[in-house]
Amino acid sequence: MLPALPDSDPWIGPYLENPGPETVTLSWVRRDASPCALTVAAPGEPERALTVKAHAHIGENGDWLYRVRLDSLTPGIRYSYVLHCPSASVESEFRTFPLESDRIVFVYYGDNKSIFDIHRRVVARFARHEPLFLMHSGDMTERGRYEEYRPYFFHPLRDTISRFPLYPARGNHEGDGRAFRELFDLPGGQPWYSFDCGPVHGIVLDTTGWRHPAEHRDIPAMRAWLEEDLARRHAPWTIAMYHEPSYDLGWRKDDWGREDFLPVLRRAGADITLSGHAHGYQRLHPMFAPGQNDTHPITHIVSAGAGAPIGAKPLDASPFLAAQARRFNYMVFTAERERLSAQVFSEYDELLDEFVLRKPGGRYPPAFLAQAMDESGYPGSGR
Repeated sequence: MLPALPDSDPWIGPYLENPGPETVTLSWVRRDASPCALTVAAPGEPERALTVKAHAHIGENGDWLYRVRLDSLTPGIRYSYVLHCPSASVESEFRTFPLESDRIVFVYYGDNKSIFDIHRRVVARFARHEPLFLMHSGDMTERGRYEEYRPYFFHPLRDTISRFPLYPARGNHEGDGRAFRELFDLPGGQPWYSFDCGPVHGIVLDTTGWRHPAEHRDIPAMRAWLEEDLARRHAPWTIAMYHEPSYDLGWRKDDWGREDFLPVLRRAGADITLSGHAHGYQRLHPMFAPGQNDTHPITHIVSAGAGAPIGAKPLDASPFLAAQARRFNYMVFTAERERLSAQVFSEYDELLDEFVLRKPGGRYPPAFLAQAMDESGYPGSGR
């Protein structure tokens, strides 16, 4: 049963999407289609005043989606904004991406479904890190129904997602993805896309197509897109986020993409995969496939701990396992041109794990490569 929440205007949001050095999208949902007023300001710039009309009908309850793309912004500065709806106003702020930056901070998390209070507690910790953006690997709701997004996802995030833009991935609990596609302004209209910020090239993939026969044809299209995208990228670090893990020492033994997508990521020199689905936290030692990425191993991470239940059953004992935590969690990344560090925190901000990757001159050092593990020795490889 969905929890009872107080009325608000807007009903959902506002929330930030598709950020960049000179652009950002601001979206919100209301119960009727009356116009709203938006003012946006930054020091030394003239105030912008816009009247925003309803963009599209959404859901089955007569709700309306509003969406405005703010363009010609100044890179790397902070903007304040006030959204005036007919019965209430919301004040917040955002930062545009810098044109060039040698250091950025971002937050990654996932699997918030089920326990609303845990989700609220987790996201309340984000602001102290001042991230440029958030990444979410999916399972925002239980069944993917439009009416679930407000209580499960947007309401706990209300004061966070209005300040920090979100890059979402679709999880299996987003169902057929109809409400997911309606609520989020996905680049190109697809649940696979990429972005660049400072020294990071981020990739978002959709692992749910195999569950839906009508989407089976999308899988080769996504793979072809991934190959083209990776051929164009120039950032020092490549991070791929998708919901179902390629490696999982939990009871599911997930193995998404090992035969078709991981070879592409290996050949292109991806550094990290971030996944959810297997509730809790697990980090594997850097792994390589001989002849594919011997000098550029991938660190596979599962962080799925923002509210979905975490069972008591332990992970399998394995020499591939570098760290684990059967706790609710989120991750904070700091990316520099030759150094990528991460910290994993509980919902109470206890430090659960931390690690550093270094690539002086764009190459992993010999001592690091000597510790990397051959994927062929992983349990179940080749099945």
